[in-house]
Amino acid sequence: MSRVGKKPIPLPAGVKVQIADELVVEGPKGRLTVPVPKGIRVEKNDGLLEVKRDGEQYAALHGLTRALAANAVTGVSQVKVCTTASCFMVRGMLRTASTISPR
Repeated sequence: MSRVGKKPIPLPAGVKVQIADELVVEGPKGRLTVPVPKGIRVEKNDGLLEVKRDGEQYAALHGLTRALAANAVTGVSQVKVCTTASCFMVRGMLRTASTISPR
C-alpha cells in the first residue's frame, strides 16, 4: 500500500469538506477542488480525511489524490509568508522584486 496514501489528513478548525465526484475544500483562505478519480474513495472520520483505493491498479492515483487533498487543506487554512526581502513566487521560481519587471 502507498505510504503517502495511507497517511490521514487532519482537518483544522474552520475547514469544511464536501465529498462527491470531486473533493471540495472550503476554509478561511478560500475554496479549492480536487478531482477524485475512479477507484479512489475519500472518507471523513473524526476530523480526519482518509483516502482509500479499490485495488492495486490504483496505487499511483492513491498517493496522488492524497497529496492533492492535503495541499488543498493546507491552502485554504494557512498562508505561507515569505521571509526573505521582497520575494515573490513566479512560475515556480523564487525571484526578488527587483528582478520582476512591471507590466
